[in-house]
Amino acid sequence: MPRRLIVVVASLSLLLCVALLVLPSSKDPHSRLVENPIVEYEAAKARDNTTVLKVMSLNAAHGRGTSFSQILLSKDQIEANLNAIAQYIIEEDPDLVALQEIDAPSWWTGNVDQVRYLAEQSGFAWSSHGINTRNIFGNYGTAILSKHPILAANRYNFAPSPPTPQKGFTHIEVLWQQQRVNVVSMHLDFARRSVRQTQSEAMNDLVRLNAAPSIVMGDFNSQWAKPQSVVRSVANSPHLKAYAVDSNELGSYGNDRIDWIFVSPKIEFVSYRNGPALFSDHRPVIAQLKLKPHKD
Repeated sequence: MPRRLIVVVASLSLLLCVALLVLPSSKDPHSRLVENPIVEYEAAKARDNTTVLKVMSLNAAHGRGTSFSQILLSKDQIEANLNAIAQYIIEEDPDLVALQEIDAPSWWTGNVDQVRYLAEQSGFAWSSHGINTRNIFGNYGTAILSKHPILAANRYNFAPSPPTPQKGFTHIEVLWQQQRVNVVSMHLDFARRSVRQTQSEAMNDLVRLNAAPSIVMGDFNSQWAKPQSVVRSVANSPHLKAYAVDSNELGSYGNDRIDWIFVSPKIEFVSYRNGPALFSDHRPVIAQLKLKPHKD
């Protein structure tokens, strides 16, 4: 490799490391207000009475689709990829969508507010976006789109874990069949199991300390087959359970199942499947859920 090229590559690598170490701010998650609250609340009221709740989780990969990097794409290309996601969401018609690697206005993705864009394009009246990472490339994190009114919204940033970007989760509360339900969109560190374990324990504390039923979705960067996997420890807790943990047909990142939906014991899975690998390097995960009957 020519010496000049080596210097350029080394300089870019150093710049990337510095950028990833920039800590995020402590701003609250953005929650979108509805423009026609009477109409939207009437529609939400009908959904609140539905027996089956349909949820979806997708790592949106910054809107780059299946391209190598979002930096190489124009704003028009980013929006075209977001339009494809929005159309798929419309076709599936979920009540809740958990998103990871979803950008606030950022220069590397054409300064598109991706959560607002998807919410508007796919017909969601409520959304909450937690910015977990801020660096020179952009601001991004986790988000939830909801067709049920958001009663409360919080953003939680995990402790910094250099050299990898800081991760975290977005937490909202909604009403389903007159019950408050916790909904979480989470993204765990991709590089180290020990970091993922610490991060997942912070999420577990939220679920453990809240008596309401919970739905936890996201990119866990962890597979069940690994003996000390984080998803095993999550599913083995008394607070959350997963669907068909031994299945070999639910790969969400190639053949690896690293995107998961967990629910409280108070909730049952009606169905669980993956969508097509068309919108990012991850496949969407879709589940239908129902509340267990109250015991007298």
